[in-house]
Amino acid sequence: MPGANRIGSVLASKYRLDELLGEGGMGAVFKATHVTVGKQFAVKVLHAEVSKHPDAKRRFTQEAQAAAKIGHPAILDVYDLGEDDGALYMVMELLEGESLAQRVARGPLPITEALEYATGVLDALEAAHGASVIHRDIKPANVFLVEDATGRAAVRVLDFGIAKFQEVADGAKTSTGAVLGSAYYMAPEQVQAEAEIDARADVWAVGATVYELLVGEPAHMAPTHAAVIAKIVMRPAPPVSERRSGADAKLDAIVARALMIDPAMRFPSAAEMREAIGAYLLGRAATVPSVPPPPLTPSMKLRRATVTDTSSVATPRALVAGATDLSPLATRTSRAKSLVPLALAALAIGVLGSAAVATRTSAPPSSARAAPLSAELRPGPTAAPPPPSAPPSTAASATPSPTTSASAAVRPAASTTTRRVPAPPSSSARPTACGPGEVLADGHCCVRGFVWRADHCERDISLTAPF
Repeated sequence: MPGANRIGSVLASKYRLDELLGEGGMGAVFKATHVTVGKQFAVKVLHAEVSKHPDAKRRFTQEAQAAAKIGHPAILDVYDLGEDDGALYMVMELLEGESLAQRVARGPLPITEALEYATGVLDALEAAHGASVIHRDIKPANVFLVEDATGRAAVRVLDFGIAKFQEVADGAKTSTGAVLGSAYYMAPEQVQAEAEIDARADVWAVGATVYELLVGEPAHMAPTHAAVIAKIVMRPAPPVSERRSGADAKLDAIVARALMIDPAMRFPSAAEMREAIGAYLLGRAATVPSVPPPPLTPSMKLRRATVTDTSSVATPRALVAGATDLSPLATRTSRAKSLVPLALAALAIGVLGSAAVATRTSAPPSSARAAPLSAELRPGPTAAPPPPSAPPSTAASATPSPTTSASAAVRPAASTTTRRVPAPPSSSARPTACGPGEVLADGHCCVRGFVWRADHCERDISLTAPF
């Protein structure tokens, strides 16, 4: 009976067939519901005419027994086996997710992701081989991805389960010249129909599966079934690194060893291949360089220096990685704040000093008009008068400005002690007339209030009065 005609019927008075999941020449797979408990299952039903064949019935029974015997969490569970109206049926775990075949159809997988899936498959195969069960049909369509309790993808190996029928339902052809779905993943000894098939055939199939996950295509491509078999038996697969960027020589070596034509040269067990992949993944993780934090820009440094209350600031983790105490940062911040007034004071002094230097540099040379201020503020001897041969025009150039008279009006407090307060004489030698604010004293021009004494102008103490 065609699978579509069974939808809605109840199998063995227990399983209501709700949806057709896949159908092939040997039977069909349905999504079913237990009519009593309401739990959903996947139910595989052989066609009545196939169920009558002794070999088909034996293999069908062995499949259910093998899954129950292995009892591994990555192996599809089988819950029930029976016969209804001449048709054999098997009740299995219903999986929600997608197969690796569906995943790789969207493109090659990241190297680490592909190898992690392979590790899960090899772990399941190790358990199967330990139970003397050889899968013989490992391929992307027979590896299902489900979500585990942590939300990560985990593999489930379909032990001759739903995918066998899906393969035919999806359009895989028979031996009319088109390639069969499983031919790409059959070990050389399998395609040659050798009697002795052991666990190394499954190792080869895992190698072929990994190759396709990494490259996006099977290792041996050819237009016909016969050509594919010829390549598998006679030619090694091209290195993965020739068809996938990022693959290195170590990864090439792992995949190449799994795909060796001679079984004796392959990994002797699924466990050894899993260990080799695990070591490669550890080495790959160790060699991936960590991304250093970006260098601090001046603005970032300024922002860090002004943080004083870390409890109210969301500090980037990268900036405090490995730090257990932020008090040194606060200490540096407080020190920086205490140095700010000193720095400002130093800056102000430097500015004023620069201005004074600029003023002294740009001021005109000393002349007679500066003499009164100098006489008031800087007591002591002054430069000797110019030689008598100085031209008369010099006297005119020494005429003081109006500010000179104002400066001369500043007088110190009177003193009862007779003292000499020298003042520079006018630049003229024995002039006949003096400028404003000056007096002619013994043939020399002195500032008003000064008299000539020997070789210089001196304040006349007798004329000094208190302010």
